[in-house]
Amino acid sequence: MEVRDSDKVSASSSFNELLKRDLINTVRNPMILKSRIFQSIFLAIYTGGLYFNAGKQSYTETVSWYSIVGYFFFLSISHMMASLSPVTLVFPSEKEVFLKEENSRLYGVLPYFLSRNIVELPYVVVIPLIFNCIIYWMVGQASTA
Repeated sequence: MEVRDSDKVSASSSFNELLKRDLINTVRNPMILKSRIFQSIFLAIYTGGLYFNAGKQSYTETVSWYSIVGYFFFLSISHMMASLSPVTLVFPSEKEVFLKEENSRLYGVLPYFLSRNIVELPYVVVIPLIFNCIIYWMVGQASTA
């Protein structure tokens, strides 16, 4: 079967439609937001308990440096995994729909990928912000600029 240029959908219009569809799916399932917020709060309280007042210890002792470095390592790894998990969980679950619609030439890979990531962007920003607002004071980081 030959595909004519008139049969192709433009990238901008497919991106707009995909963005609308992804936003509607996100609004239809509010439990995902609630579960991510609960998970972030629970993990922040747990981690804050592990590293409680680590930032207020003497910086001249080696043990204090280990706990502070461990805290920052854990913080960076948990934020990296939190930002990757929406991508790794959503794409496999929508693989069949994506392949069917992509084979029908409704859209390409780039508009689909960009629309999914733009919809996930608020989660990637707000959830770590909640996490950091809780854990920052528990660990005892500097309260001055």
